Amino acid sequence: KAIESLFDELFDAFVVFDSNSDGKLHKTEFCEAIRNLNEPSLKDISDSVLEDLFDYIDSNADGIITLEEFLSTFTVDKRKGKAMRSNFKSLLQAFKRMDVDHDGRLSREEFRKGVENRLKLKLPSKILDEIIRRSDKQGTGFIDYEHFLE
Repeated sequence: KAIESLFDELFDAFVVFDSNSDGKLHKTEFCEAIRNLNEPSLKDISDSVLEDLFDYIDSNADGIITLEEFLSTFTVDKRKGKAMRSNFKSLLQAFKRMDVDHDGRLSREEFRKGVENRLKLKLPSKILDEIIRRSDKQGTGFIDYEHFLE
């Protein structure tokens, strides 16, 4: 429950920050979103600190924060070097529940319904498409279990 709640909050934050709904956060978009948060302690943060935070999250230094970078920044225990998603049993169960036709792979529709029904997330199509595109390493239009874990 705590992990699902964290992911819900992170997905929601990313969607809110992504003001132009292109599935990416640019530096100005990110800094503006942080400034617009209703959090008094963030109002006095300098531009250079916000830019450093952006650069930290932008792990491949391409000037864009993807959903994957955003999530991995906040869901990895840096001290142990373990991602929270390392519980393979839970992921296998989630994958099997989403795989309605039991063919060992997820179609775009199966994945969308799984995210909406299981995780209670309503993602914009662009973000959903980006997740699927990154997970579909062979370009088949499907996500297999191995790539689901990535």
